[in-house]
Amino acid sequence: MLLLAVGWLMVLLRAYDRVVVESRQRATAYYAARVALVHLSAPGGETTVQVGPDVWQVTVNAQEVKAHAKKGRSTYTFTP
Repeated sequence: MLLLAVGWLMVLLRAYDRVVVESRQRATAYYAARVALVHLSAPGGETTVQVGPDVWQVTVNAQEVKAHAKKGRSTYTFTP
């Protein structure tokens, strides 16, 4: 019975990581991209944006805005 409960707990933790953590990271990256668009004076460039504990390296050009997590391997691309 205990083994079954531990198994279900592991399934729930994996689902949480895939759904909730991924959604939060994407939303944070989107916010960092929007902040970079507002703060960069030139129509392109690169800046670092801190959103809470997360630090994002944001690159802006005419076709896309790319946000890369300084801590981790996450990279998201948005259209301006």
